[in-house]
Amino acid sequence: MQIDAAKAIALARENNPAYLEKRQITAEARREAERTKVEKNLSVSLDASLGLNQVADNFSDAYRNLLSQDKATITLSIPLKDWGKRKNAYLAARSTVDVAERAEQESARDVELEVALTVADFNERQAIVETSRQALTIAEDTYAQTLQRFIRAQANAYDLSLAQSHWQTARQNQIASLQNYWLSYFHLRRLTLYDYQHNKPISYRQ
Repeated sequence: MQIDAAKAIALARENNPAYLEKRQITAEARREAERTKVEKNLSVSLDASLGLNQVADNFSDAYRNLLSQDKATITLSIPLKDWGKRKNAYLAARSTVDVAERAEQESARDVELEVALTVADFNERQAIVETSRQALTIAEDTYAQTLQRFIRAQANAYDLSLAQSHWQTARQNQIASLQNYWLSYFHLRRLTLYDYQHNKPISYRQ
């Protein structure tokens, strides 16, 4: 199973939580900047109030058949001078957008670099697993042959012990190579939220 780095990076851009979180923060900052931009040019507020009242002996009856008060109030407020308050708010919002965009770019670079390195590591570990498997097969055959020679008194105890040590070392190396292989694979799955064995996104169902 060879994994393409470009495909893995594209999947990380689509699925990686850190990538999506930074993108969401940037979008919210841009939306806030647009709001302050509109308010910077013109800010008008309109307030209206209408009074209703009622008198009753019981609490529940006080909210039945409400009576209108004799007057209603409508207030229109148009600030003529805010001493640069709205402009400063807009500049602060734009600064927040710049910071969010830089953070998003840095996060994207970090994620893409980690994905690329993990893909390279995973693809290389497949060769390591195969090499360790071959080494284990050779060590097993060597030990079996040395054991037969030892039984026939054609090899001494040192030769048998050495062959057995090589066999055990080869077996430990193969286990370690398999462990590293699957650790690298599942780390890549976590970065991209994609199942490369079955070629589908990882989904969770309760």
